[in-house]
Amino acid sequence: IQYSTTHHGLRAKRARRRKQGRPTHVQLITSGTSQIIQTTPSVTMENSSILDSCEHLVPTRTGSGFKKNLPSHANLPGTIMAMVLLSTAIVYSILSSFSLLTSVNKVHGKIVVLVTSSSSLLVSSYLMSQPSKITETPYDAERGTWFGHRMSPEGDWKHIPIALVATYSFVFAYGAVASLVSPETNVLVIPLFYVAGLIIFYVWHVAAHMIKGVELHRLHMIHHREHYPRHDFYGDQSEFVQDEKKSRDTLHTMLSLMNPTGNSTMKSVAHEGPIVVAIASTIIFSRIVLSVSTITCIFALLGYTFMAMFGSAIHMSFHERNFQLEPYAWYRELRSLHMIHHMEHKNYAMVNILLDFVFCSLLINQ
Repeated sequence: IQYSTTHHGLRAKRARRRKQGRPTHVQLITSGTSQIIQTTPSVTMENSSILDSCEHLVPTRTGSGFKKNLPSHANLPGTIMAMVLLSTAIVYSILSSFSLLTSVNKVHGKIVVLVTSSSSLLVSSYLMSQPSKITETPYDAERGTWFGHRMSPEGDWKHIPIALVATYSFVFAYGAVASLVSPETNVLVIPLFYVAGLIIFYVWHVAAHMIKGVELHRLHMIHHREHYPRHDFYGDQSEFVQDEKKSRDTLHTMLSLMNPTGNSTMKSVAHEGPIVVAIASTIIFSRIVLSVSTITCIFALLGYTFMAMFGSAIHMSFHERNFQLEPYAWYRELRSLHMIHHMEHKNYAMVNILLDFVFCSLLINQ
């Protein structure tokens, strides 16, 4: 069953289907009766009655259906190599560009960066800790999770920049500390490692969605189609999710979700392995080819580890009702964007939406 919720390119799509001798209408089979509904621009999110009737017809693949006719994993090495080359090229080019900024590389310059970024981190963290003035609305069972549970209003994202300021302030403060411990290291090296890590994650996430036929895509689609499909964002109908919730007595917290062995998206080497290999290759390349100091590489490794644990925790918390961060507007807005990610191939960056903005994959409302 195929249906469209937007009108973009609809005429061209119909023309192609007519040319191929394929039907240009959607057939819905509900309660033993057949209805023919023409896919016109009126079939939009506003016309929710049609979508409600389609909701239980969203195609999902379960069990062994994913395992049939899978080709070899020949595309994975190419994907990993592309991520490594892209990230290391960016690190090398930006390092070369900033090599002229010798004043920042002096001790007093590093201290100024540390004090400034730490002050910015404190201020932005204080602003993030303020409870949202938006009234929390209770869960509406009739509307399901289409418009979210205790989420921000549709399309609202004005509090996310505060979280981005806090993130970059922490990264620059951490980079200043690393450069003070290793005097020969430029204060911008750790921030560049962070940018490289963001790009690696973004490319990996896009590959997990777009490169079909490989184990990475199959496992990622289990998360999207079985555990938390677009019509069941909190996994209310998923046996896997419900069994996991029954196995614990309390709600998840940020600390419990940061457990690196128990709360990753799929807990599989085939799923998380490519991004780990890309990160490790970036650090090794930076040490051997770019002559980045060993101490700085250790700082980068620790930073990547924390980044992975924190990012995974934030991601999994989006699918938890009544999570401890729900009172804050910036969190609800990020959750709303992730909910859209489960509806569309958009919002891959998860937290740092600047990457989605740069690569034109940011979708604010649905």
